Amino acid sequence: MITLTGCKSEVVPHDEQVQLNTSPAEEASISSDSNGRHVSEIQTNKTVVAIVNDYPIQQADVDQKIRLQLHDLEWQKYQLRRQALSALITETIDDDTRSTPATTDEQADVSILLKPPIPPKVTLPDNKLPPQNEGTTPLTVSVFCSFQSPHCARMQPVFRALVNAYPHQISLQHYDYPLSFHRNARPAANAARCANEQNKFWSFSSALYARQNDLNNARYLLIADQLGMNHQDFRQCIEGLNYRHDIEQDVATGEALGLSNAPVTFINGLYIKGPADLNTLRFYADHALQTLPADTARHHSSLIKHSSPIKSQLPLRLLAISVSNKKDQSSVVMEHVKYQQSRRFYQNDTIDLVTNTEIQLVAIEPKRIIINHQGRLEFLMLSGQSDLSKGPSHVEGDNAVKSSPDHDSVRTNSSNQTASQTDGPTFNEGHRELPRTAITPLSRDWLDQQLVNQSQLEQHFQPAEHQVEGQHLLKLEQVAQQEFYQTLGLQDGDVVLRVNDKWLHDSQNTLWDTLSQQNEITVQLMRQGLPVRLDYAVE
Repeated sequence: MITLTGCKSEVVPHDEQVQLNTSPAEEASISSDSNGRHVSEIQTNKTVVAIVNDYPIQQADVDQKIRLQLHDLEWQKYQLRRQALSALITETIDDDTRSTPATTDEQADVSILLKPPIPPKVTLPDNKLPPQNEGTTPLTVSVFCSFQSPHCARMQPVFRALVNAYPHQISLQHYDYPLSFHRNARPAANAARCANEQNKFWSFSSALYARQNDLNNARYLLIADQLGMNHQDFRQCIEGLNYRHDIEQDVATGEALGLSNAPVTFINGLYIKGPADLNTLRFYADHALQTLPADTARHHSSLIKHSSPIKSQLPLRLLAISVSNKKDQSSVVMEHVKYQQSRRFYQNDTIDLVTNTEIQLVAIEPKRIIINHQGRLEFLMLSGQSDLSKGPSHVEGDNAVKSSPDHDSVRTNSSNQTASQTDGPTFNEGHRELPRTAITPLSRDWLDQQLVNQSQLEQHFQPAEHQVEGQHLLKLEQVAQQEFYQTLGLQDGDVVLRVNDKWLHDSQNTLWDTLSQQNEITVQLMRQGLPVRLDYAVE
C-alpha cells in the first residue's frame, strides 16, 4: 500500500513540474541547488521506483534510459502550446481590431516569449568519417541519416544554409542510420565509405542524395568514374562490402540512443529529432555557442571577423551612410522597420533598436554595413540598393519558405508575352516551386572530355510536340545508354525547359555553353508531366 501510494504521489507531480517557460515570480519561489536544478526536481529524480534484491532503482535511472523520448514529449507539448498561443494572439488582435478599427495586424505589438525546450545533451562516439569543413570549430553538427531517406535529402540545403550562416564555426559529421525498410541504404553507405578511401566522401554522398531512386552498383561506379576515382579499387570495395561493420556500429549507436527515424541531428550533442527548419537549428546553435567556455568563445569570436557575411533578416532599415576617412567618424542612420524609430550609430556601437538581441556595428561601407549578430556576421544594404549577395536567405517561422538560391520556379503555362531572343519562351500563368535538395558533383576534367563530343550529344535533343509562342521545346531521345546523360540523371522523354536562367527551344540550346563555362548549374525539366529540378556543382 505504501509503495503504490508513493508511485502515484511522485509520478504525477513530476509530469506537471516540467515547464517550457517559468515566470520570474515562479522562479523566485523555487529553491535551487548549486547546479541550478529545482529542489523539487532533484527530490523527484531521487525517488525510488523499484527495489531489486535490496538494490534501489531511482526515477533518475529510468529517465536517463529514455531521456530522448521524454524530450520528444516535451517537444509535442511545446508544439501544442505554440499552436494555442498563435490562435490566442489572432483572437486578441481581432478583438482589438473590432474595438479599435485603426488597429491592424501590422500595427499590433506582439512579442513571442514562448521558447522551445532545451533538449538533453548526448556524448557521441568518435566517427571514422571525416567531417565536412575540417578544422577546429566550436560547433559540431552530427547527423544520423539514411541515403535512401527523402527527409534526409530534403535536409541537405538546410544544412548547407546552416554552415553558411556560421562561417568557420560549424563542422558537419555524418553517421549512417539506414532504416530497416531502406533495402538499398546499407550498400549506398558502404559505397560512400569506399569513396572516402579516395577522399571523395562528401562529393559522393551528395551525388547519392541527388538520385535516391537509383542506388545500385552501376550508379556508384558511374559516380566514381566521373569523379576521377580509381575504378578497380572502388569496385572491389563496394562488391566486398568492406565497411559493413562500421555501418552497423553507427546503427548500434543510434539504437542504443533510442533513435527510431532519420534524420536525427545533434548540435554539440543537443538532440533534434526529425526534419528541422533553419530557424530551429539556429536556435540550438546559438544556445550551444552561448554555453561555450569563455576562452573558447573568445577564440572563435575572433575568427568570424574574417568570414563572409550573410544577408541579415533583422527588422532594420539602413537609411543613410556617412563614410569618413577617419573610421571613428563614419556613421549610419538606421530605423526599426515596425516601430519606425531611427538613430545614428558609429562603428563598434551596439545597435539597440531590437530588444533582446546583441548587435554590434562592425564595418561601414559605401553601400552597406556589416554587423555582428550574436556571433554571426551579417550585412544590411542601404535602402534603394540592390542586394548582390549569393548567400542563403533565412527561413522565417517554422514552415515558411522564402525565395532563395535553394528555391526556384518552373512556369508551365504559356502567356501572350513576346519571347526575347535571349530568354526564349516566357511562362507567366502559374508556377511550381521546386526546392533544391542535393547537388550532383561533376568533375571538370570528366565534363570537358564529354563535351568534346558535343555534336554527337546534341543529336539526342529533338523538337517536342509542344510549342510555346511558336518555339518548339526540346525533348531527349535515346539517352538511356549514354554515359553523359546517365551521369546527369537525364532520361528518355525529358523535356528540358531551362538551364540556369535561360530557356531552351529549337533555336537556342544553352546547355553546352553553361556546362563549359559555369560551375553551378540548374536544369529544370518536365518528366512524365511533372516538373523536375537537377542541380550540379563542377569541381
